[in-house]
Amino acid sequence: MIFEAILACTLTARALGLDEDLGSVAPAKLADPIVVEGEPAADIAVLGRTKIVHRAGACFSPDELRESVVGTIE
Repeated sequence: MIFEAILACTLTARALGLDEDLGSVAPAKLADPIVVEGEPAADIAVLGRTKIVHRAGACFSPDELRESVVGTIE
């Protein structure tokens, strides 16, 4: 299932003409990786146990991100 998700992202980026910057993990490509506790390929629920979020070169706490949107998401 993880392979299919990665393939879907790659093909979508290509179809939108964005594959120069997005759609795969490679040097100089844009990415917002996360660190989770566990193995998402074995248990997708570990995505709910995110430890670190990287966005635009900065590192964020998942708890702080969640708190920052309280009341703004229905």
